[in-house]
Amino acid sequence: MTESKVNKPSVSVIMPVYNGEDYLDEALSSVLNQTFHDFEFIIIDDGSTDDSIEIIKKYASDERVKFISRENFGLVYTLNEAISLSCGKYIARMDADDICHPERLKKQVEKLNDGFDICGGHYHLISEDGRFIGSRICPINDDEFLLCMTRTVPFAHGSVMFKRDFLMAHNLKYGETEYKQAEDLALWHSFFRLGARFTNVDDFIFSYRLVASSLSKNKGNRNDANALCRIFFKERGDEIKNKIITLDSVNPEIHSAILFSRIYLKFFKKSTVSTCSKVSLPSKLIAILWIVSLFRK
Repeated sequence: MTESKVNKPSVSVIMPVYNGEDYLDEALSSVLNQTFHDFEFIIIDDGSTDDSIEIIKKYASDERVKFISRENFGLVYTLNEAISLSCGKYIARMDADDICHPERLKKQVEKLNDGFDICGGHYHLISEDGRFIGSRICPINDDEFLLCMTRTVPFAHGSVMFKRDFLMAHNLKYGETEYKQAEDLALWHSFFRLGARFTNVDDFIFSYRLVASSLSKNKGNRNDANALCRIFFKERGDEIKNKIITLDSVNPEIHSAILFSRIYLKFFKKSTVSTCSKVSLPSKLIAILWIVSLFRK
């Protein structure tokens, strides 16, 4: 019984590392100091040229750590490799520059145990030196997830936990679509289309660090993300129209998605859906410009 538990942990935490020396200590510590202990920690060094390997080795004595170092193959390859090596019931993502709050894994496991297939949580934004910048409230219910994915990701990628069996049953992998620069959003759209149950922990469980590399990636994946959102919007147009007639939300991301959807349906589809008279003209103009860029070929 004990051996089986060791070989089959509840959670496999997967972390790709590439030149992460600046924040790696804090990221590794935040995983290994979780209040939930039944996990394996798969760390793959993707050809780092800095001191990342030496930092990781300091934690290798923890029996939960499985460490691999090899040449550089890129993020998507590394994520799929880590998943293939995992044996946990649930797979949790983690990045080398972010921070897990102490009860992150515990709270997400509770959600997945309740029957959900994928789970994130609210998160804080921090600067390179760890200063608090702001907070992000993530979608909670089905309607909010539907609206959110017309514009953006419903989770911070590094904060996600999902069922391994769902991934394997549908033969899903990172980077399977042509939209390689938005590999996370593409995967979440695949989950959604296949009927996965989405949720987020209604608490702050993660700190996402804004560093130069993440900002650069955000710029690089904008076109792919817009293309994915355009496809999703077109696929779900009728469903979205039915939801936004009366739906409102205090969540800024959801609120703007509702606004943009209403404006699109009204001005581009000649719908009778109201655009909400309380919204200022500048906000409406920004929304229209965003929609034009989104649907531009």
